[in-house]
Formats: sequence, structure tokens, C-alpha cells
Amino acid sequence: MLQIRRILAPIDFSEHAAQSLAYAREIAATYRAKLGLLHVIEEPTFPAMYGAVMHELYGKIPDVNQQALEALQRLLADADGPDVETGLHVVKGHAAAEVLRFAEEHDVDLIVMSSHGLTGLEHLLLGSVAEKVARQAPCPVLLVKAFGKSLLPT
Repeated sequence: MLQIRRILAPIDFSEHAAQSLAYAREIAATYRAKLGLLHVIEEPTFPAMYGAVMHELYGKIPDVNQQALEALQRLLADADGPDVETGLHVVKGHAAAEVLRFAEEHDVDLIVMSSHGLTGLEHLLLGSVAEKVARQAPCPVLLVKAFGKSLLPT
């Protein structure tokens, strides 16, 4: 039987993040596992011709890391589910790549994340972080649908 010791819940602060967090907390409590919340600050990609100018502008944004950490703390305090040992993590990069890297480096046993249910042109243009993570993850991934039946107690 799979032993779940570490669970990763990528958090994008969408309306669906709280639902996936509730699932992650329930599973963590059941398995007495540690829960890690990870927010990835998307680094913009600029054409080379913008170079230092855009990097300089991006660097002027107030301490985004600290703001994201505080937002994770608020989300955790307001989230449904049992209290479990939880670590908060904020990194910069591209969401899918950073979730996969984090899961690998921290020996994560399960990733619990929301699926926004994008279809058609939105999916084509925006892609799906959840889809990329599910296909490439080093561990099982539980995708919590943004709509439909919930398995959580009400």
C-alpha cells in the first residue's frame, strides 16, 4: 500500500484553490502526512529586445514573495478541513515546471491540485498546468474538478 508522508498542494489563489486545499488537508489528516502549500510567482518572459528594461520594471514590484506568503497564510487560516502540519513555500518561475521540480526535490508522495476545466480556445492559448503536472509528475496526482460532486463532508 502506498505510504503518503508528504503532500503538495499547488496554490494559484483562484476560487478553486480553497477546494483543492480542503481535499489536501483531509488526506493529510487521514495519512498523518505533512502538507506543503506551494505558490509559483510566474516570471514574465520578454523578448530579448526588451531585456534589462523589463527586468528592471519587474524588479520594482513590491516584495511579491512576502505578499504571496501572507496570502498563503490567510488561505490556510480560512480553509476548510482539519489542522495538519503545513509548510508554506513561494518560488518564482513557470508554474508546471516549478511544481514538478518541487515535488521531485522534496520527495512528495501525492500532489493535490485543482483543475479549472478550461476548454477550447482558452485551453489552447493558456495550456493547463494541471495537465502538464499530471502527465509528468513523479508521484500520483489528484485533480480536483472545479465543478461537480464533492467527496468532502459538508
